[in-house]
Amino acid sequence: MEAQERPKTIEGYYFTGVLKSQKQILFERQITGIRSNSSGRRTVARKIKPDDKDDNLESVTMTSDITSFGDREDTLLDDVLHAPVEDEKLDNLPVKLDTVDIQKKLYRRECDKLGVIPIGVYMRNPVQPQLILKHYSMGPDGAKALAIPLMLDSNIVCLDLEGNDINATGMVAMAEMLAESVTIKELNLSRNNLGHRGALSVKSLLRKNRLIDTLYLSGNGFTDVDTTTFADIIKESKTLKKLVLSHNGFGDGSGTLFGNAIIVNENMEYLDLSWNKLRGRSAAELCLGLKENIGLKYFNIAYNGCGKHGATAVAMALGVNSTLRELDLTDNRLTDVYVLAVIRELSNNETLKILRIGENLITGKGCLDILRLFLKAENSVLEILDLKNTNVTKEFLEEMKMLPSIRTPSPVILHGSCPSAKQIPMHTS
Repeated sequence: MEAQERPKTIEGYYFTGVLKSQKQILFERQITGIRSNSSGRRTVARKIKPDDKDDNLESVTMTSDITSFGDREDTLLDDVLHAPVEDEKLDNLPVKLDTVDIQKKLYRRECDKLGVIPIGVYMRNPVQPQLILKHYSMGPDGAKALAIPLMLDSNIVCLDLEGNDINATGMVAMAEMLAESVTIKELNLSRNNLGHRGALSVKSLLRKNRLIDTLYLSGNGFTDVDTTTFADIIKESKTLKKLVLSHNGFGDGSGTLFGNAIIVNENMEYLDLSWNKLRGRSAAELCLGLKENIGLKYFNIAYNGCGKHGATAVAMALGVNSTLRELDLTDNRLTDVYVLAVIRELSNNETLKILRIGENLITGKGCLDILRLFLKAENSVLEILDLKNTNVTKEFLEEMKMLPSIRTPSPVILHGSCPSAKQIPMHTS
């Protein structure tokens, strides 16, 4: 008979999770019996029986330098786990430790140390592909406590910590964990008051982590000072596909840097810079980057006040861009003349499918001219033209009825009300 193969163990225990990171392996050893001596090195000596047929026991010593997490003198689970040190027979298998239980105990221990309340949702189910912990006000200490058990998580793909005010201090702890993650691809850190130091931590993180492809950073107080940091991220990243930087303070000093960055990047497909302060020539420099960009499919610059300079640059870019699928220019102080300049270039663009230009300074007559010009753009493949909250005329509504006979399939045109339309009186008997 063949000898029964002994299950793989880590210091007398074996785990159900998949440990792929070297740092995670060292961390596992730390929590399952490795002690610290005066020299700062943690050593464990175990006797392992290599074969059923051989009664000789060989002594195996494993030594590891572990300096992360503050060089703690005690083991992280000293009060929970007790590693066996006596000789074991093959049929007396090691105790099986559930990774879920380990994460729960680690999290509660860290919360007690830092004086924060554990999040009940995480305690009930710490291991899940999508970990959504929005608006729990965890603060920087809560982020530090959560980062420890997440080091062991090999299942999480999406981490959503929006609205927790972890600030730059908490971001440092999260960045250490995320830098070693081999599973997380989507990260939401919106509305966390990260500021300038937090932006630098994000940049450092993305240089180490090559898996994150979706990143939400809305409402973090970033300004023109941080533009260079994010421009570098856009230039250097080979894996980031989606970046959301809306509701920040990027302004006059940001357009040129962002424009040059998107010229270089060929991998990013989704960029959202809505609700910033990119106006006038700064917006123009940004939008001119679309002329040479060959990767972006979605570009959102809504609620910035681009004005005539931004609209002119967008029109120039649409004439040559061959990758953009959706463009959002909502509420950018665009008048009839400059919106028509954008619409005119649709005849030279064969890729744009969604154009949003609502809530601008467009008149009822301007809407009618936009519709007529759009219908003449035979090469356009536009499927949705969004003129939301823009009042139209009766002539506009009448020509809309002709759409099915002119275009097949008929594009969707969204618009506001028609003040001149007669109201049908209501009669009651």
